[in-house]
Amino acid sequence: MKSTPSKLSRLPKIGSATIQRLQQHGYFTPEDLQQVTIKQLTQISGFGKKRATQLLEAVANSLHTADSDKPIKKQHTEHTMQPPPHYRLPGLTSNLMNSISIVS
Repeated sequence: MKSTPSKLSRLPKIGSATIQRLQQHGYFTPEDLQQVTIKQLTQISGFGKKRATQLLEAVANSLHTADSDKPIKKQHTEHTMQPPPHYRLPGLTSNLMNSISIVS
């Protein structure tokens, strides 16, 4: 039976030994590490302040990149063109005003 690759392996400079240590402490995905502090990571064997900082930066970059890859939903909004108040002439209906094109 093959083991499935860890989602942590997508992070740069993360080897299998580091992934194993993180998983032993309950961190299986970059999202699991999103709210972890440097102090919490330094409690894990093999993590000093510098390595913990690098890992958290990689997690932040990874999650930011993943979010930017998602398609942006465009919201359909209906816009009506209205001329500025100083172009409005008394006595003209709004339909007539909408059909007038003002050239500057």
